[in-house]
This record gives sequence, C-alpha cells and structure tokens, in this order.
Amino acid sequence: MCHKVIFLMIVLAVHNLVAILQLKITHERDIAFEGNPVNLQCVIYPTKVAPTEELTWKHNGKVLNATNTLNTANTILINKVKLGDAGVYSCSNDLAESMTSLVVIKPTRIVNWAPAIEMTAGSSFKIHCDVEGDSRLKIDIAWFNGKNKQKPIENDDHFVIENDSLTISNVSTLDIGDYICEASTVVDKTRATVKLTLDEVPHAPILNEIKCHDSPSSVELSPSVEISWSPSENYGPDIESFTILFNTALAPHVWHTAKENIPSNVSTSEISSLKPWTKYTYRVIANNKIGQSPPSEISAVCATKPDVPYKNPEKIKVEGTAPNNLVISWKQMPKTVHNGPDFFYRVSWKRDIEFEKWIETDVHDWKQGNIIINNQPTFVRYLAKVEAFNSIGKSNVNADEYFGFSAEGAPFQAPSNLQLADVNRRFALLQWEPVPFEYFNGFYKGYKVKIWNDIDGVNNVTEMHFVAPTISPGSNLITAVKLPALRPATHNYVQVCVLNRKYEGPFSDVIEFTTLEDVPSIVQSFKAIPFNTTALFLRWEKPTNPNGNLTGYNIYCDQIDGGTTKSSDASKQQQPLFWAGPNATAAFVTDLKPDTKYRIAISARTAAGEGERAINESKTKSDQGTQPPSNSTMPSTETTTPGGSSSTSGNVMLIIGLVTFMVTMVKGAF
Repeated sequence: MCHKVIFLMIVLAVHNLVAILQLKITHERDIAFEGNPVNLQCVIYPTKVAPTEELTWKHNGKVLNATNTLNTANTILINKVKLGDAGVYSCSNDLAESMTSLVVIKPTRIVNWAPAIEMTAGSSFKIHCDVEGDSRLKIDIAWFNGKNKQKPIENDDHFVIENDSLTISNVSTLDIGDYICEASTVVDKTRATVKLTLDEVPHAPILNEIKCHDSPSSVELSPSVEISWSPSENYGPDIESFTILFNTALAPHVWHTAKENIPSNVSTSEISSLKPWTKYTYRVIANNKIGQSPPSEISAVCATKPDVPYKNPEKIKVEGTAPNNLVISWKQMPKTVHNGPDFFYRVSWKRDIEFEKWIETDVHDWKQGNIIINNQPTFVRYLAKVEAFNSIGKSNVNADEYFGFSAEGAPFQAPSNLQLADVNRRFALLQWEPVPFEYFNGFYKGYKVKIWNDIDGVNNVTEMHFVAPTISPGSNLITAVKLPALRPATHNYVQVCVLNRKYEGPFSDVIEFTTLEDVPSIVQSFKAIPFNTTALFLRWEKPTNPNGNLTGYNIYCDQIDGGTTKSSDASKQQQPLFWAGPNATAAFVTDLKPDTKYRIAISARTAAGEGERAINESKTKSDQGTQPPSNSTMPSTETTTPGGSSSTSGNVMLIIGLVTFMVTMVKGAF
C-alpha cells in the first residue's frame, strides 16, 4: 500500500545547531478513509541534537495521553480511524511545535447487491445499484459490460440507464454475462459484478469419444466403456452435474441410467459391469437447478463378446397337477441374461431314492417355463434342477436342487373308532384313531366332519373342515374335534373322513348322539287383552325353539301405579303366580281392579330351566264397560298355583285351554 507523508517543519537554534520537528501523518492518499489505519509520527532532526524535553501531543487543542491514542513518545497509531478522529493534530516541546490536519472520509460502498440474476428470454429486467458514501462527496455511477470493462454502457433502445439502475430490454442469449456497476468520487471508487443468466436448462452436451474395453471370459474383469464429453455454451444457471444414459439393441427405445450425479467439473467417466453379448449405445445430459438438458447425440455402438450364462432359472417348483403326472416349472430368463446365442434350459429330475439316475431334457424355447412328465406314480418324492446353457457353455454357477411330489390321489383309509367323548346342550366332542400318513396319498390337510339331525333330515347335511396348521409329513395329526353351535335336545348323526390338498378319503361309520335339553326361547306373539273390569285375557304361541320337552309356562303379574310397579317387577319376580300346562296357549287373569294397568310376563319351561320372559302391559276396563257373562257360563279349567292347590275360575288366576268356545266369547275383545 502506498502512503503519503506530510511534513511540517519548525527551525530553532539549539547550541549553535539547528533542530527541526517534522510531523509525519501516514495514511492512504491525502485523506484517511473510515476504518483504515492512520500513523502520526513526530521526528526530530538532526537526531544528534534531539532535545531532552518530552513531546506533547494535542488533538484539536486537547492533550493526548497513553489512555487515548498515544502509542509511543513520538508516535500515534489509530488502527481503525473514525469520523470523530478528524481534526488538527500537533506535537511540540519547549523548543518547537509542528501541526497538521487529518481529514476522515466515509468510503463509497455498493450495498444490497445480488451476485447472480436469472432472467427469462424476451423479458425486460432492471438492475439497481444502491450506493452508500460520504455525504460531502458527489457519487457518479457508470455501468460496464463484462466483455468490455473499460468502455461504459451508453443509453440506447436496448440499454436504459436511469439514476442508479440499468434496464435491459428484450433479453436474449447475447445479453448473458457479467455486468459491472462502478460508483466513484473524486477520492475513491468501487465496483460490483453481477452475473446474468437465463432461467433455462443447459444446452445438450457434446459427446466426444467412446472407448469399449471388452475382457475375455478367462479374465474376471467385466467389460467396460469409457465415455468423454464437453459441455455446450451455457446461458442458464451453472451446470451442477451430468448423467449418462444407455440403451441396448434389445430395447432401443428404452433408456436407462448408467451413472448419475457426475460432478460438473468431470468430463470423462467409465462404466463397468457390462453384460456379455450386448450392443450398447450411450448419451449424456447436463443438469442445473432448472432441470435436465436435451440429450447429447447417441454414441457409436459398443458391442460386448458372448459368454456363458451367469445365472440359472429361479422360482423352481416341483409338483403334480393331475393324477400320475409331475410338473417342473421355473421363471423364464429374458434375452438380456442369455449372454450368448443358442440359449436353452436343461431340466433334470429323478426319484428321491438312493442310486437313482438323473433324467434330462433340453428346452430350446426360452419363453417356455415348465415341462409336464406323465405316467408317474401318485404322490412320490422327486428331486429336480434347471440349468441355463448357450453356445459358449453351461452357466458358471451350480444349479440348486429342489424337491417336490407328483400329483396327489384320494386317501386310502377312513378314520377308525369314531366315538363321542363328551356332549352338552350345544357342543359335542368327537375323537377317533388317526389315519396313518402313508394312507393320505398326498399332503395331510386335516379332516372333514359331516353332521345331520332328525329335524332337518339327511338332505340337510352340514360339513365342517378342520385344517391342520401345517400340511407336511410329520405334522401333528388331528384326532379330536369340537362340534360347535349344535341344536339342543336334537338327535344327531356324524361321520368323518381325512383330507389331503386335492381329495377327501372314505368316510367313517356313522355314530349317533343326542344333545342335552336347554332352556326354551322366548314365547311368541304374547298379548294381554282387557276382558272386563276385573280380568285380562292372555294368549300366546309356543317358543320357536323349545330346546327340549316343554314342562309348562310361568306367568307373572304386577300392578302398575303411575308408571311404576306397585309390587315387584313382573320381569324380575323369582316366583310365578301360577303355572300353566305345556299345551296351554291362553289364560285369564281375574280378580283385578277396574281401570287399572298391569304388567304381565310369561316364560316357557323345560327340564333345563325357565326361558326368557315375554312382557306385555294392559289395562282392565272401567266400571262403565259391559260386564262379561257370569262365571257360571264359563268352562271351569283347573290350574296349579306355586303352593300346589287347585283354583277355579272365581280365583285370582284362571288358566284354560284355547277352545273354540272361549275364542268365540272373547271375539269382541280383539
């Protein structure tokens, strides 16, 4: 950095010699810029006659000391000068004094500047140059094109300069590049550069050369290719990476990615692990933040030599699909893995027994995925393998062996000694002797149970399948099953057979059993009908599912007072008021209060207990209603109370059979 020195000299007579005080102020140019260092030094000449008195420094008449900016006895160093440091500085002693003025200027700076701008072709764009500087100085702004940094841009139809801005009209690729704003004063100047690009993808790269490196099959290195390219002139954002694409002669219209995310400063790349007996072509694309470029031209063909297949078919299955056959299937190998001409499969199989020889057949259609071998014994274990060949030779990997079985047949034997182990109202437990595995004639799957009953008849058979968790030799055989959801009090017939994956075997002998009785279902169509002022007439139908032999009906009655029962709720009472016989379908409740609401409940009974109660509410007639005939005209039917005594029609409760005479009497009540 250049410095300018200001000398101020005072001549004094000292002991017949001349002593001179020179004040040097060291800073850029003739002024100091805010933030820069400034050095002020007071030098005495000649040094041999230097006075013994100490120097005194002053700033604008104020004495400076070590606590201020004083560095040494004859030097002041200001590391970062501020506007407040401007003014008159002096150094003096008893013999002389030297003075100078320090001017501090705020430097000119360009602010809020974007180093790069993207534009759309055909649009107009304005670039602003915001400048900060010393208010005492005039700032001039000039614009330059990076292609000619010395000649300022002039106003015309394309470039418009106005105050601190530059407007570019109808932007095209010719405008791409660097633009410079220069801000200057009489004492300093500064520049800032902006790079203008178009917001477009890169142009297609230029493909330079392709080199194929084909390794012989005796060498473990795989074939490879080396590709080199150059980027085209780019008017958009910087290229970030390159991508290499390839296709093959087998699918020339399908392009795959060979390598991606290649750094932008790389222009050569090698691609290895090429497949044998394949014709490759390549192209390159460039990427920036806008997107991908169009692809380069397609390269010349890179053809690799044939080799043996590198794999064998996969997903081998060995199984039978029909009696007396064996099917060996596999996943076909596409042409892309044939590695040479004259591709074919070699299929081998044999019985899985000692000293058995392999049987082979060749399949020359690569699209074929199975062979069917007929006239084989039923459900016999086989070994099989499938190998890939071409004109060069056999696959360079050993083929795995797979086992399977020929087709299944019907099992030979029925389960024996079928017995009823337990029975209750709705479930039964069956058990039998297992069928030996060798009689399954296939893979063990489980058992089938057929069951029917006297009610539905032999034409309404229910079949239940009980499948084992595994179906291979050695599985735990099912020897007992629980039959769910049976009908209570029903005579049932059952037989069992064994299952393999394809067939069912012969059925066992039929055994019979009867489920236990259960409580009946709810009484049907229950109604309580006002008969007169002191009686209600009840009628109902038998339960849909009696679940056994009905032993009678329980009837309960409660008076309802203001929406609540006066006594215990009829739906919850423990003891009925009386019992009706099993054939009853109607009853009277007598000795009731006029114009009173009652809740009546009824349930059917078997030896297993009481069923669900049916509930009905009804109100007796008022005193103004028509009275029914006297009791002497009604048939007297005896019923039983919980205490065991007889009751006639004049008592609280009367149960009678639903006879034609009674139906006729109560027709008016419906």
